[in-house]
Amino acid sequence: MEPPRDGSRRYAVLLWAAAVAACYGVLLWAPLVYDDEQILLRNPLIIGPWPGWTAFFSQGFAFGHEYEPLSTMLHWALYRAAGERPFLYRLTSLLWHGLNCLLVWRLARHFLQDAAAAFWTAALFSLYPAHVEVLALSSFKKHLGVGCFGLLMLYVQCCRQGRWRLFAAPASFFMALLWKESAFMFLLLALLDAAWRQGWKGFRRDRWTFTGLALVGLVYISLRLRFAPRMPAEWMGGHWSCHILTSGKLLFWYLVQLVLPYDRCLEHSLSPLRTLFSVEGSLLLAGAALLGLGMLRLYRWDRPAAWGLSWVFLAAAPFLNLIPFLNYSLVADRYLYMASVGFFLALSRLVSRFARSAAAQRAAAWGLAALAIAYGLQSLLLGARFADPLALWSHTAACAPANPRAHAALGAVYLARESYPEAERALRRAVALDPDYLEPAVDLGLLYAETGRLAHAIELTEAALKKRPMPSLWNNLGVFHLRAGRHEQALTAFSRASQTDRTDDGIRLNLAACHVALGRLAQADQELASIPSGSPLWPRVMRLRGDLSLRRDDRKTAQGYYERSLAINPWQWEVVSELSRLYAADDPDKASALIDGFIAGIERRRALMGPSASSGRAFDDLLTKARQERLRIRAKPRP
Repeated sequence: MEPPRDGSRRYAVLLWAAAVAACYGVLLWAPLVYDDEQILLRNPLIIGPWPGWTAFFSQGFAFGHEYEPLSTMLHWALYRAAGERPFLYRLTSLLWHGLNCLLVWRLARHFLQDAAAAFWTAALFSLYPAHVEVLALSSFKKHLGVGCFGLLMLYVQCCRQGRWRLFAAPASFFMALLWKESAFMFLLLALLDAAWRQGWKGFRRDRWTFTGLALVGLVYISLRLRFAPRMPAEWMGGHWSCHILTSGKLLFWYLVQLVLPYDRCLEHSLSPLRTLFSVEGSLLLAGAALLGLGMLRLYRWDRPAAWGLSWVFLAAAPFLNLIPFLNYSLVADRYLYMASVGFFLALSRLVSRFARSAAAQRAAAWGLAALAIAYGLQSLLLGARFADPLALWSHTAACAPANPRAHAALGAVYLARESYPEAERALRRAVALDPDYLEPAVDLGLLYAETGRLAHAIELTEAALKKRPMPSLWNNLGVFHLRAGRHEQALTAFSRASQTDRTDDGIRLNLAACHVALGRLAQADQELASIPSGSPLWPRVMRLRGDLSLRRDDRKTAQGYYERSLAINPWQWEVVSELSRLYAADDPDKASALIDGFIAGIERRRALMGPSASSGRAFDDLLTKARQERLRIRAKPRP
């Protein structure tokens, strides 16, 4: 298993970089989905104005459930630079992954003392299919961040000499912890390396560095408990013994996936162990015993390989639900990111151990190259799936049929594409799997409203409010009442939503619209004045101000507001329709030209999106309305 020669090493590295770019490059233009929609694009800390430095370090990332200040800060900057466009989010992830691959390469050279084995460790790690999930979702940059700074801490602690380590290693460790608390596994790896390689003398020599690392860990724990304490959860299976065996089941799932990465999916239907005295429980206990004996035998035979497998166990430990935190999916591909490093360290070490002769080394190199190619092709196919949310969630629902979140996400995609029968089927399936899961119930209410079943939408939303009185649910209830013409009930719902969340521009806008419908123009003015001009809802604010001006019989001012609204967003048919009526009173040709421009713009937009565009039906409806309005204007007698 010889490494590339000095003359061809540069070309091997370039070929390696090109392979990584080719396999994951398709992700650069894939839309933001899954946690990116929920945690990034709906997080006030990220999409809102600058909150001050202390806000990032005094609040959790995922709406208070995780303490990841550096991830929040980075995404605040990325949102300022890229908005909701995915390219920059993905580019930073790919570049970061490349840096991690280089760190893995350097660490492998130190731990394995074999240039060829180090090269193949890094190459296989770089193309491993499970990493597609980490690179496809920007909210999972925390795994890239903790990996980068954790690997850097290991490199400084284990591979370098000098007093500067006393500061560099704890600093890297602290940065890793601020990305994700799973960084504690790197401290355990450093201790394990010192124990296996150097024994008590190594501990004595590095005692001050380890003291600094321990102090950093204590500081992080105090921050974690102060600002984002973990919410208590129930034992898996209802009893501690079943819970521990379920954690063992998760470990074996990860080990199988490392060897045979066949089950790549955003969600999984793996179920917890329900009873201790079962065939599954007996198999898990037997497997744990065999695994322990195998590790002991491997430690005696080849310590570097045993160290690599120990890396796997330590990297997987934070994600085995030993401290309960999981929900619908007990396992996830992203949790294999750091665990795969240890697996490939052990694999490369064992291959080099058996490949002694020159012929065996060449055969091993070709075999590992074939494995890398297979990994790359699978990563390319998985990445392409992220380019189409419907394909992504159809596959997810098929491979995780008992997972309600998979069906809820599939229903949400169908709902956005106005495929109402398919959306209703998927959302009903999600609700049936978990009646307390609110997200699909909320989407089901929206579906009922869009299909004219407002009574069902109101009933479903009121039932959801009894379980969790969220501002978004009150807002939805107000919208449904407003569509049903129940303005007083809508005003009550919008007022409750506004009292709960005064930062939501959409709630204030709906409250203003309700005031306009009730003729309370002064109250509507007050609500509209509270919405900042930089809000994404500003076109709708201008439109509503136009409606207010028409209520006051000020047609000229209304016309100005409508024109300003269209200047920001020209695809608002309701505004185009109202403005064309205002134009038609004095200049029918101008009104007709406005409609013609709107029709031409819609046709160009549909042509750019292609015949399979999800909003094709919506485009057809808009064109039909616009053409009918154009005929009406042209048929109107000229002044």
